[in-house]
Amino acid sequence: MSKRKNKSVSFNLENERDKKNHDHATRINPLTGKPINFSDYVKELIEDDRKRKESGGGRIVQQVIEETIVRKEKDAYTLEAMNGFL
Repeated sequence: MSKRKNKSVSFNLENERDKKNHDHATRINPLTGKPINFSDYVKELIEDDRKRKESGGGRIVQQVIEETIVRKEKDAYTLEAMNGFL
């Protein structure tokens, strides 16, 4: 059994967000003139995310998500309530 695990990342180049993320992740390293090491880059992002969550930084993300949900619900209610007056 292999000691390595591979996970692939799919980018839909017709999707604006995916295309920007792909272009960013496959950019040229200005110091070496070569493409960045995609595998190392993804591992660094995962490690940063893990460390942030371990130090309590993940709570900030959850708070932003919850505030966004509340804001959307509030806006939806306001629009629904105003609809009768328009």
